Amino acid sequence: MLGGYIVAVCEHGIVYAFKSLLKGESVRDTMDILLSLSHAPTVVINDLPGMTARHGNRRVPGFFQPHAGAPTEPTAEKIALAEEGTLCVSIPELANINLSKDDNFAPTSSIENDHGYSTQPHPVTQTTNHYSLADEFHKRNVKSKKDKIRYVSCVQELRGKLNTQRHEQLFRTMVKHDYYLNSMTPGNYMFTLRLLLSMRNSVLEQDQLGKLKASSRTVPCKAHLPTSSIGRISVQEDLPGTTYFFLSIYPKCCRSVS
Repeated sequence: MLGGYIVAVCEHGIVYAFKSLLKGESVRDTMDILLSLSHAPTVVINDLPGMTARHGNRRVPGFFQPHAGAPTEPTAEKIALAEEGTLCVSIPELANINLSKDDNFAPTSSIENDHGYSTQPHPVTQTTNHYSLADEFHKRNVKSKKDKIRYVSCVQELRGKLNTQRHEQLFRTMVKHDYYLNSMTPGNYMFTLRLLLSMRNSVLEQDQLGKLKASSRTVPCKAHLPTSSIGRISVQEDLPGTTYFFLSIYPKCCRSVS
């Protein structure tokens, strides 16, 4: 938290949601954001994963499952391996994603509870399971031995492949705006903060699109990249075999920044 708000960002740093805080940050605020999304992410990474999972399951029974949102069962043997840094488990929902097929995604109109989040399978991972994991920078915040298995480094599909500090990087870039944001009225504050985050999203998205076009041998620099029904980009290269590029921004899987 910085400047009175928390954010939900993807692996590329795109802000999907934010919440302004009236008091100190808590796991309740994290769950407020998760339940405000049309489709809650399959993997949630924050600095208090165990507390988030326990609060989430009290609030919405069965929200974090299996193993209360942990990637594996917290046995004594696996806890010991996690403390040694040698535990390596797989999350089946991440291992079985078929990135090469198009997505047939129809937004749901059903309202499951007062927050309106969907209990249907996530359109990308095709599962209703949710996992709560600890980011690398905040490992020291994990005090319970049973929560040691929640380290991102314990998950084979995520180990060394994910920047878990995107939110901290966002806060470092946003701190320059605090001096005038903190002096605004609540209405002006919310409008300006949302505008700043939206503009930053646009810059990051264009940067990612530019990198994808530069990596592609068949797509001209000014060409429009094809997207699937949920906004995922895939470019098929005319080379031996097939190469796909994906930008994990799914505008139809969540609501706009709010």
